[in-house]
Amino acid sequence: MFIGNDGNLYISELYSSANAERPARPAQISIRTLDGKLLARCGSEDYSVVGNFFAPHGLWGDAEGNLYVGELEVSSNRGPRPADYPAIHKLLRVR
Repeated sequence: MFIGNDGNLYISELYSSANAERPARPAQISIRTLDGKLLARCGSEDYSVVGNFFAPHGLWGDAEGNLYVGELEVSSNRGPRPADYPAIHKLLRVR
């Protein structure tokens, strides 16, 4: 996670399977204010769709507000990463 130039907290969240206390959650990126208010989430179950994630680990933003997400390269609790899956995503900030 990191604090962006906009003062918000960017958090990478790994996939978690369902259990008795909660439903499954997709791998995603959450954007929160510093006091914890959820502003946005990016990511859903189908990691083959652009903008979704397999196992996001590293996060960083550039001066223009674009977000870079580094993915785990080998496997996660969902199994091995597909061979053609990108190791780094660039998400462009839309204003």
